[in-house]
Amino acid sequence: MSGKDSPFSQILEQATTEFQQFASSLPKGAIGIYPKKMEGYLLRLINFKVFQKYFAELTDAEGWAPKTPTGCVVAFTPNHPDYLKRILDKFSTAPDYQKHVLIMPRYGERCRNVVKTSGLDGQINIVEFHADMVPVEPYEFLVPAPETFKRLYIDGDIDDLFLISRAIVKIEILHGMFPEVVTFGENSERVSHLIQEMKAQIGLGAFQAHPTFHKIIILDRIVDNMTPLLTQFTYNGVLDETMNPSYGLLNLTDDIKSDKRQIIVSDDDPAFKDIRGMKLPEANAFIAKCGEEMNKITRGEVLKKGMEMAKFKVQAMHAQSLANRKPYFALHLEIMAHLTLAKANDELFNEAIGFELNSILGFEPPLDLANRLIRYDEHWSEALRLYCIASQSRGGLPGNIIIPFRNKLIARFGLSFVKYLEQMEKIGLLTQQRTILFVPIPRAFSFSSSASLFGLLPKNSNQDVVDDFNNKDIGSFYDGYVPLTARLVQQATEGPITKSSYLKAFDALNIKYKVKTVVDQPFAEEPDVKKILVFIIGGMTYSESIAIREIGNRIYSGGVEYYIGSTSIISANRFLKEMCPIMPD
Repeated sequence: MSGKDSPFSQILEQATTEFQQFASSLPKGAIGIYPKKMEGYLLRLINFKVFQKYFAELTDAEGWAPKTPTGCVVAFTPNHPDYLKRILDKFSTAPDYQKHVLIMPRYGERCRNVVKTSGLDGQINIVEFHADMVPVEPYEFLVPAPETFKRLYIDGDIDDLFLISRAIVKIEILHGMFPEVVTFGENSERVSHLIQEMKAQIGLGAFQAHPTFHKIIILDRIVDNMTPLLTQFTYNGVLDETMNPSYGLLNLTDDIKSDKRQIIVSDDDPAFKDIRGMKLPEANAFIAKCGEEMNKITRGEVLKKGMEMAKFKVQAMHAQSLANRKPYFALHLEIMAHLTLAKANDELFNEAIGFELNSILGFEPPLDLANRLIRYDEHWSEALRLYCIASQSRGGLPGNIIIPFRNKLIARFGLSFVKYLEQMEKIGLLTQQRTILFVPIPRAFSFSSSASLFGLLPKNSNQDVVDDFNNKDIGSFYDGYVPLTARLVQQATEGPITKSSYLKAFDALNIKYKVKTVVDQPFAEEPDVKKILVFIIGGMTYSESIAIREIGNRIYSGGVEYYIGSTSIISANRFLKEMCPIMPD
């Protein structure tokens, strides 16, 4: 599928047109600035050549300072008060500049309050820039809503739900209404209601296109807090965890040999498309095999005189495909060497993987590992990750374990860290085991129960069973574990969930599950492949996204195609950093 074939491409084109209409009146020499974390979003939203037409300079706000007494500066920012405040702090250093802010995609109440208290109210031109989403792949998009998990589940700020709903309504205007809406979680249900309210305000006359999608499945991130904490095993996931690209925009380190110092990792790179879902050893082996095939072609061992025409055409197409990938193979081998070295230099990496495995299998993990991380390396973020995994898997940690750890965190980071500990307790990420007379009270539904009921782990340790789970099922992307989000998507694909054991589990896990039939509008023609849109509120990992996409191939033999949206791409470190911003990287 090419970018032009994407159901989201028209929305991207609309954003470019809207920006050009705004920028056409800017004076010559205008400067564009943006939050560093949003660099990838912006550069994938609008072609850099378009920016060059209107801006003399486009740079991140953190590194910008006015070079002349007067001028014009345009800032891009998401609808997030913290991001906007940092932009306005920069504006205060340029008092005589013409100042514009393009807020994506909506100017929310909290951002209005930031402007009112900044002292700049009336001195800046604020414009709603309706860049509701950026497609990072033809089948995948992100809305400009960083830190949604914290804003929703900790701060109680539901502003991002309006952004999500707007983006989904735009999809429905272009591609028809979703015949069915499935929601997992309280905020997912809120989005469903907001979508219906927005459609009523717009008028049903705007939704006349035949349906493209069979249903939409919306999930709250909080229904599965375990997955973002676990180590990813896909090339795409390891790259993201180690090198932190911004919306796929990757800055190459000095040890990686390449003419470019910044690249976009996406399916536009044919080699990356092939190997993104593989483990590093598999990806290396795949490239080596392709290299050998290219050598055979060069030696004339593949395309031979006298071959049958049909066979010749197939081999010629394969040869061309390999030739297209060849320029990318060397770069990815360089990147994989960098990733492999990074893991090799982490002396406790293998022990951490063992810790995770023990936790998800229901065994008691060696918490002394987390304590060693603190004592020897002051690797607090990794220690916190392991404690959170243990807490998730055990339904809370005993007081004699969690209380000393909390005390160490407070001693290291100060009393302000108490707030973050309370927040993690609130969302069930790091909790203390409940007891009566010092006897632990088991949770109504444990992680082990979830794993067994929903098939998150192989049924047993038999190697054939494990191999099938990884290669025929979707267990390979987390090396023998399937995200609960992926299993919920799989179950919802098959139809309304009526199995009593599942419904009881949803009640015990506090997962609000709803199915709503919205419209009985016929498809223009019944498609061979069923298309389903999945949206995860609060962020998703790359490996999680790959696993959900692969359900269509491995479980439904290509009969279902998933399109996926979220508010951000998260890794374990970024997930925890969102909740504990003072935690060192």
